[in-house]
Amino acid sequence: MKKNILTNHNGYSLVEICVVIVIMAIALSAVIPNLLKDIYSRYGEAVAMDMGVIEGAARAYYIDKNIWPADINALKSEGYLSQTWSGKSPMKMDYLLLSTISTLSVETDVKKPQVSLYAAKKLPMAEVNGSMLKSTISVPGGVGQMNSYDSGWFPITPRNEYVKIHNLGTQNVITVIYGATDAIGSNQSSIVDSGDMAGDVGTVINSTTISLLVGGNGARILDAGGIQSGYTIVATYLRVILIAVN
Repeated sequence: MKKNILTNHNGYSLVEICVVIVIMAIALSAVIPNLLKDIYSRYGEAVAMDMGVIEGAARAYYIDKNIWPADINALKSEGYLSQTWSGKSPMKMDYLLLSTISTLSVETDVKKPQVSLYAAKKLPMAEVNGSMLKSTISVPGGVGQMNSYDSGWFPITPRNEYVKIHNLGTQNVITVIYGATDAIGSNQSSIVDSGDMAGDVGTVINSTTISLLVGGNGARILDAGGIQSGYTIVATYLRVILIAVN
């Protein structure tokens, strides 16, 4: 009697193994495109959020100094962005600032054209050129400029709610919150709402107002007034800047 060389009586036959391999290949071919789509979308959203925060900080800088910031380091050194942030995208690429008299653009290489397209959906004035993504804003009050609101500095205490009327007519806004220990913001530092600050300052926004809920530990700010990286202090004043994006 001939031995069946296609069968391993101690395990699976070669045919069965081949069938399993084919099924796995078909399953992976269906899953991988959706997985890549999800990855590109998440990277795109992260880049768009970064660029929105940079634009908000640049607008606040312009309002205060009547000039655009030269680069990301200028925003960090002046306290408009956290000094602990690397200034790089999730792809480890730099964000570049390009300005004219009336506009400022934030530009970066996101490595994949698909990421550019997803990010551009979140940015109202975006341009895509392959993997290069650029978002542009105009000077405050300029032609075609998005509406904005600046609360100015106001005092706060822990476990309190503060309501500000912005009248922008939309709740679709970019929010930038600054903290300081004096009424003129001489040592201001940015507070990322519900991000790095772990929700120290929560916000509820509608089309006319923004409510700020200060937590029991107060509004902690990082690297304000030259404090070394890793230290935290509690702000006694806040400043809120909103930028309408529709």
